[in-house]
Amino acid sequence: VVSTATSAYTYIIRKGMPELLGNGDLHDRTYTKYGKSVLLNSIASLGAKSSAQYTLTVYPTDEILDAYATSSPVTVAVGFCGVIIFCTVIFFLYDYLMRYEATRRKNVLEMKRRFVRFISHEIRTPLNTVCMGLELLESELTI
Repeated sequence: VVSTATSAYTYIIRKGMPELLGNGDLHDRTYTKYGKSVLLNSIASLGAKSSAQYTLTVYPTDEILDAYATSSPVTVAVGFCGVIIFCTVIFFLYDYLMRYEATRRKNVLEMKRRFVRFISHEIRTPLNTVCMGLELLESELTI
């Protein structure tokens, strides 16, 4: 929209070229909050005491917003969160399995120690008895 104090003209850009849409401010009111304005000429810079001030106001259109609208940031954010959650779950699962394996190995080692202690005691006791009996028998035979 090009405007002065008394009139306004609305243009639309199609294929890079401006086309007159009509007299007055005919932009889509849905996009008013996105409007950007710039003063095209300043009276002080021209050296004139009075002149018409031209203001150019640009508003987006449906075509522009559709061309640049994307759900990619949302998709990337969801994917990134999914990867972080997956890595966290894998880490905790790995930690649990390593702790389980370490506990299992510790229990197996303790059972082996107990078994060796018990069997060693059970084997030594009869052997000691047999050895003592043989020593007594040998001492009686030598007498």
